[in-house]
Amino acid sequence: RLQFKRKQQTFRLHWDSCITPVVSWGVGGSSQYLPPHVGIPFAGKKKYYMLEIHYDNPTLKNFEDNSGLRVHYTKNLREHDGGIMINGVTTSNTQLIPPRQKSFRNVGICGQSCTSKQLNIFPDDGINIISVAFQTHSAGRKFKFSHVRNGSELRNIVEDDAYNYNYQEVRQLANETKVLPDDYLIIECTYDTQR
Repeated sequence: RLQFKRKQQTFRLHWDSCITPVVSWGVGGSSQYLPPHVGIPFAGKKKYYMLEIHYDNPTLKNFEDNSGLRVHYTKNLREHDGGIMINGVTTSNTQLIPPRQKSFRNVGICGQSCTSKQLNIFPDDGINIISVAFQTHSAGRKFKFSHVRNGSELRNIVEDDAYNYNYQEVRQLANETKVLPDDYLIIECTYDTQR
């Protein structure tokens, strides 16, 4: 019994450390395909992957969920490893969006504290953004994803002035955006909390 409990505790420690997203999908989204030169690595010592699903059922109706997620795996390595970078303002008790606001703006900045050359997080030749997915739950109305280098704002990566929670499509970029060490990535989200 003690040995089972130890195994259970070890499993819980591994499970609690599942914080790196591998794939993402939102309500109303369709399939996402990576470019032929990019793949998400599924290797190493990982034994478990966690599937996290959020349901919104305010009327408490009984239902059966037949949805699913299909991930295609190949042994043919791609030229570049892909991954998910979360940027903006994460959900926490310090993020306060007041009620009854027609337009409340929230800004999240990924600056040099996250992209600095000294941190060695980004490779010297940078990373390429190939797609963007916004997520704000039902209060989000607008998004702007900006890119700043050497104090100059470059072309917006993505902007959406008519965000619809029921259509959380991953935006595949026509041209990949190169982000270099010491660049700034700025997410501006506008919320409507009048309802």
